[in-house]
Amino acid sequence: RDFCLSRGLGDVYKRQNILMITKIENQTMPFTLSSYRVDEQVRQSILLLENKWSEKNIGFEMDMDSIEFCAVEGLLGNVWSNLIDNAIKFSPEGEIIYISLKEKDDMLSFKIANRGEPMSGETLKRIFEKFYQGDTSHKREGNGLGLALLKKIVRVHGGSVSAVNTEDGLIEFTVNLPAKRSCERLSLIHI
Repeated sequence: RDFCLSRGLGDVYKRQNILMITKIENQTMPFTLSSYRVDEQVRQSILLLENKWSEKNIGFEMDMDSIEFCAVEGLLGNVWSNLIDNAIKFSPEGEIIYISLKEKDDMLSFKIANRGEPMSGETLKRIFEKFYQGDTSHKREGNGLGLALLKKIVRVHGGSVSAVNTEDGLIEFTVNLPAKRSCERLSLIHI
């Protein structure tokens, strides 16, 4: 019964992700820009996932600047939540997740890194494709749409996202966004 319930919820999330990707691609989603503290949004995303990280006894090491940012707040919230959720999902029990949020040279840079099984070259190349799942052991926990949606959201904001295996054994995702402090004369990128 629990499997049926979780599978049903998974189907709902899959449909929601497909709908959001389609709306972003077709530019039919109304975007409302607002100015807010992105560091606080990241902290809220962590708190919303407390059940998951506390169950695995995962800790966080954070180095975040206080950054006022102009963006579609709800969309970027999806970016942070997805990356944090994936880091929790793919981290071994009792590990630390590293988060950095910095502003330098008019760019906002968000990095999240965790220990886990390194991604293959094929996975690194395809990780942001719709429906792609590099790690089939977690197939029941996802649908291969989260990172594709994340990439669309980041691109709409004029940014980029990447994933690498680091030399010190971490899996690291980096989101770079143009640091726009004011919402005046700001427009989103059409993709």
